[in-house]
Amino acid sequence: MVQERHLLDKVWDLTKDLSVKVSRKVEKHWKINTLRVEIASLKQRRSTKFKELGQFVYTSLSSGLSQEEEYKNTIQSFFHELKEVDEEIAERKERIELLEEQFRQMDETAADDEDLDDEDAMAEVDLPPVPDASVVESEGDAEPETKPAPEPKKAAAPAKKPAAKSKPTRRKKTKPEPEAEET
Repeated sequence: MVQERHLLDKVWDLTKDLSVKVSRKVEKHWKINTLRVEIASLKQRRSTKFKELGQFVYTSLSSGLSQEEEYKNTIQSFFHELKEVDEEIAERKERIELLEEQFRQMDETAADDEDLDDEDAMAEVDLPPVPDASVVESEGDAEPETKPAPEPKKAAAPAKKPAAKSKPTRRKKTKPEPEAEET
């Protein structure tokens, strides 16, 4: 009874450890995927800025360059905004790389700890050795008897399936030809 309780406690501890490991992995994937979604959003914003820039250049050129200084300032502001978006994308990519590196290191240390924990757990639990199932020990000093291996059964022929009922075909009903009247 005491040993059973000890085993139940061990199972509970291992379950909690596994739960923590799973939640950490989920958190890792969630953080990385969130950053990837942010990158996709920033790329969309960059694409929109390029479209706006193209529209501005087209309308400016088609209407004529009446105010050249304003045109240059507007173009510079577009490129400045594009540069900021590109910097944000680069920053998010760096964060993803850092997170992946941190999680790789955590996984490596966790794997090392897990190996040590498994060895410690096995050392703590004193279970009687499991006898070989194919050898039955007899009482006394007699040699152990071995059970003969069961003879392989012949494979039975697969049961035949009943023939499928044929569905009636839908035939076009032809109208009876009117009989020619005799006069």
